[in-house]
Amino acid sequence: MKLSKRQKVFVALAAVAVAVLAIDRLTAEDPASGPVPAKAAARRSPRRTPPPAAAQAPDNHTDAPAAVSIARRIEEQAARTPLEIASVPDAMRPAESWLRVLVPEPQPQTAAPKAAPVTRSSPAELFAGAHVLQAVMVSDNQRLAVVDGKCLSVGDRIGAFTLTGIENEAAVFECNDQRVTLPLKVGP
Repeated sequence: MKLSKRQKVFVALAAVAVAVLAIDRLTAEDPASGPVPAKAAARRSPRRTPPPAAAQAPDNHTDAPAAVSIARRIEEQAARTPLEIASVPDAMRPAESWLRVLVPEPQPQTAAPKAAPVTRSSPAELFAGAHVLQAVMVSDNQRLAVVDGKCLSVGDRIGAFTLTGIENEAAVFECNDQRVTLPLKVGP
């Protein structure tokens, strides 16, 4: 019978385990005794001396408050701050405060420039200037893009533009004959 390398390694490990077990059983003080339970004791630091009141207290009584379990603390916190499950639309959606960091609120313009030259931009240029691609998720069965804090998939629309493609670091939008590629924004 011919064994593969993997099978040979397995047989060797099994043989070592059996050998270790035999040595353990043969050298044990009392083979019938079985495992001995571990004993733990409080460790005291040699630098600390107990206060006089603790030295006079009986050994079976401590004045320390009982430890509160984590589960009990969570229950107390839940009772203090009730949460309406119906108000949570999607547990996996980032909190609004996180989205505000990703997409800052528009700042009011203080004063418009007086002598700004009038330039006409195409709808594609206006679209590219008004929207930011913040994240892209590409997997075997799904492609998603986060544009201006909104999660979009191919076929979704922003205004007149339709998302037609999602690449590793860009999203492609089209409207009529105009094509806009939004690059992935890096940094703040």
